[in-house]
Amino acid sequence: MAITAGTDTYITLAAADTYIATMPGSYPTVWDALSDADKETYLKRAARYLDNHYRNRWVGDIMTTTQTMSFPRYGCDNQGRVIDSSYPTNLQYAQAEVAARMANSEELNTDLDRGGEVIREKIGPIETEYSGTAPTGKTYPEIDDLLWLLLVDRGSTARLVRV
Repeated sequence: MAITAGTDTYITLAAADTYIATMPGSYPTVWDALSDADKETYLKRAARYLDNHYRNRWVGDIMTTTQTMSFPRYGCDNQGRVIDSSYPTNLQYAQAEVAARMANSEELNTDLDRGGEVIREKIGPIETEYSGTAPTGKTYPEIDDLLWLLLVDRGSTARLVRV
């Protein structure tokens, strides 16, 4: 079954193929070796990851109460510019980034022992200790950077406008 924009994806398979072809390293090779059905599965998982991971940080408001995904949205980006696309380009790129990472055997939502609240871990002479405010999982700056315009900036007083 093909993916459907607005139901389970923000980006088409063709657009994801084009974007991933520009990524560094082994991402394009691994992605190209997949069947279209497998690519679509990764794209669906990536959209779900973005919706779940960023759900409390998106700017604006969903357009209808019946939509299954976080976009399309009413409002402005965090710089006050009206969101003029149902699926902003950077949102589509972020979904492709996540899908390519998943296809390359990177788990973005791995289970964490005891919630990831490690105070100290020592393996031989190597020791790691995290700050109490450190996130419990991996962070993905490239994905965050792609999405920053679409995320609420907790430190600002940005005004959202319904259009």
